[in-house]
Amino acid sequence: MQLAKTNPLNILMVDDQPQKLLAYEAMLTGLGERLLRAQSGNQAFEILLQEEIAVILLDVNMPGMDGFETAALIREHPRFTKTPIIFVTAVNTTDLDRLRGYEIGAVDYVSVPVIPEILRAKVSVFVELHRKTRELERVNQSLTESEQRLRAILNTANDAIITIDTIGTMQTVNPAAERIFGYAAEEMVGQNVRMLMPAPLRDEYERFIGIRREEGPRQFGTSSREFQGRRRDGSVVPLEVAVSEVVPGNVFTGIIRDISGRRELEREVTEIAAAEQRRIGQELHDGVSQELTGLSMLMSALKERLIGADVARESLADRVLDGLAKVHKHVRAVSHGLTPVDVDSEGLRSALEDLALRVRQNAGISCVFQSPRPLLVKDSLTATNLFHIVQEAVNNALRHGRARRVDIQIHLQPEALVLSVCDDGVGFSPGSHNGDGVGLRLMRYRAGLIGGLLQIHPGKEHGTRIICTLSEWRPKSANAEVYGDAQKKKHTSIPA
Repeated sequence: MQLAKTNPLNILMVDDQPQKLLAYEAMLTGLGERLLRAQSGNQAFEILLQEEIAVILLDVNMPGMDGFETAALIREHPRFTKTPIIFVTAVNTTDLDRLRGYEIGAVDYVSVPVIPEILRAKVSVFVELHRKTRELERVNQSLTESEQRLRAILNTANDAIITIDTIGTMQTVNPAAERIFGYAAEEMVGQNVRMLMPAPLRDEYERFIGIRREEGPRQFGTSSREFQGRRRDGSVVPLEVAVSEVVPGNVFTGIIRDISGRRELEREVTEIAAAEQRRIGQELHDGVSQELTGLSMLMSALKERLIGADVARESLADRVLDGLAKVHKHVRAVSHGLTPVDVDSEGLRSALEDLALRVRQNAGISCVFQSPRPLLVKDSLTATNLFHIVQEAVNNALRHGRARRVDIQIHLQPEALVLSVCDDGVGFSPGSHNGDGVGLRLMRYRAGLIGGLLQIHPGKEHGTRIICTLSEWRPKSANAEVYGDAQKKKHTSIPA
């Protein structure tokens, strides 16, 4: 015996004779569906208006409104144009009668006397078809609702969401992408994602996309990277980008966040901290150093009076003078560490030349600094961070790379200032460098703070090559290359 179904469907049986309806019910009870009776066409139509019917079993030979007329009435209603109708007919039904039934909308015929197995088989086919159709409608409705929810999320998201194929062609963009980059959606869809990148940084974007794709689907989206984007007006905007794989090997999604407001806040905080450091350094230089110089002069005068008079006190004076000299040297070193780059426009050049000289003297290796002359960097924060990037790179070359030569260079390009530090040390194996070291993360942070991009590559033969690229380089005059005004203009153009 078949168990009752949890979601039985309605089967409508229409016949003017109650005993025949009872017989149909006995034949179809085993299907586990809900059986409804009607003894006339009008009664059947009333039931149809109230219930969802999977299939209609309709007797042709009924007094008054026969089966054909009932079927025609049912088909006229838009809700029942596809409801399956099985006619029950006498053996003497002609081919013309059958043709008329099919024209009205019959899907099948059952001849009298009715064979239970045939009736159950035919009815069950249309019941299951209706069940699958209803399930498909529910799935489609669910998909439509999911699509609507997803579209609402995409349309209201503050982050840009862009899907691209394996060659970088943009397939979809959301309104946030239009707001961040300044392009209309139709201007981006179908174009390569390279259009959203400043020229000096496109290779880095493609390298990142390639690495993330090779790492496999589990690695996508586990971390984000900071890059720079190019707006329609040519300005550069700092971005945080996370890439995930939607269709393995075919479609990728990038979630892009505009972090210009965060960068501006970080820059302001850093500028405040740097100004405080300069103040402390200046006080050490102008206050403590001068006091120590005065004390040293007094101690020297006192020593002069003790010469030949008291050997023990003369020795003590020498020790005090040596101590004052060491403290003075230490204070000068701390003061210089707090303000490594002078505030004047040539401060970066002087600081890097001094750094190269100290490396040559203290480490005993070749360290050369080359740059255009004059190099005017008016932005003190930019100059200071560039200096610290070079300082960290040189220290890494000496401590970890065991380098014997370090070359520091600044190149000026039409759209960028490029700072490079190259050494001939042991370098690193391709693929082993993941940028997770504290020093490397700090260099990347400093580069991002001033709107730059840090790249780390193996040297041509051996060693390491560190490159910091600052975009939006614009020479200010024919006689001097000025970096700083353009940088400030870039930051002020970014909405917080």
